[in-house]
Amino acid sequence: MKILIVVALYPPWNIGGAELGVRTLALGLTARGWDVHIVTLAPSDGGGEPAEALQEGVRVHRVPMANLYWPYRRDTAPPPAAKRAAWHLIDTWNPLMAARVGRLVDRIRPDAAITHTLQGFSTALWPALARRGVPVMHVLNDFALLCPRTVLFRDGRNCGHGSLRCRSCRWLTRPRWRQTVHLSRVVGVSRAVLQIHEAHGLFHATPREVIYNALAPGETPLPALPVCEPRHELRFGFLGRVDEPKGIETLLEAASLLCQQGKRFSLTIGGRAGSDYLTTLQQRWPLSNVEYQGFVQPQDFLATIDVLVYPSLSLEALGNAVFEAYAKGVPVIGSRQGGIPEMIEPGVTGFTFASGDAAMLAEHMAMLIDQPGLREAMARAALNKSHAFLAQRRIDEFEQAIRAIVTDRSS
Repeated sequence: MKILIVVALYPPWNIGGAELGVRTLALGLTARGWDVHIVTLAPSDGGGEPAEALQEGVRVHRVPMANLYWPYRRDTAPPPAAKRAAWHLIDTWNPLMAARVGRLVDRIRPDAAITHTLQGFSTALWPALARRGVPVMHVLNDFALLCPRTVLFRDGRNCGHGSLRCRSCRWLTRPRWRQTVHLSRVVGVSRAVLQIHEAHGLFHATPREVIYNALAPGETPLPALPVCEPRHELRFGFLGRVDEPKGIETLLEAASLLCQQGKRFSLTIGGRAGSDYLTTLQQRWPLSNVEYQGFVQPQDFLATIDVLVYPSLSLEALGNAVFEAYAKGVPVIGSRQGGIPEMIEPGVTGFTFASGDAAMLAEHMAMLIDQPGLREAMARAALNKSHAFLAQRRIDEFEQAIRAIVTDRSS
């Protein structure tokens, strides 16, 4: 079967779990004999013609993006607000990108298409695919259909419920909603991300299901917990962007409370941070047992900690770091935001706490500091839980869903 997968970025370009999840799916289907074509963005116009390459056995088509600027650079200052607003306005309905991808579809002639992150393509792709008789399954990796910034977080609070969404989000996403009628199936990477969209009135007439993300190809759970020498300090870790929506301030406040109680522990923070923001954090919480490592490789980082803390304030579609930690035998303390609590069994593989509640977070951290046997039991349970996130299970579920939309279109 020939399948087209559309995603804004694809490795080596990637910014998060969605792109790596697409790679997992593409490699898995290819290994099973599927003819997989990735359609992704290229940063320069180049006359509008896609560049093609065979990458790990997968045919990758990089389509030049037709918009005002390339939005995925992190090493330059953001454009002026007016230019950013204009970019999002174009991305609400971009017929030029639909035409470019349409010509590619005419040549490839896929049996079905899966769309993931569409920022830079726009949802104008959906009717273009439907007109060609290609059934489309969309995967909800974020909240782009509700918020052009994809995160539903603004001015220090979540804004994804009803009238709390800002006016610009409601205005810019309304045209996207109208295009959802062209979808044959919708997949949420968690129950939470699917339910939030349903609460806004989306997809009630569209078949939908939950397929969780999975460990990347080649990443398998440890065969057994490593034998560790006794230590005097428990090592907590944070992995992700170091900014307010990710809850770093809640974590540092909890760490400060533990220090005031005389608890012995260390906290390692892995992830990029703006220099000004990092200085602010260090000045506000001058804790000697906190280390900022900057960008880290997740697998290497997780092998150095005892407990992962995922304190996000914003709505997380899922939170891949949770099951990645489990595969290393690392339990997780996570906030009750979005899909995070769906992966944590409280008291078994970790704990959950009310988002932003530093005192509750500190209580859970203190419990693990004071009860080494509890952390060890959680580590064993976490490692066992990680087998639910093996790549083959996810590929099985997607294969079944793809065959369903192709069969439905044929009948």
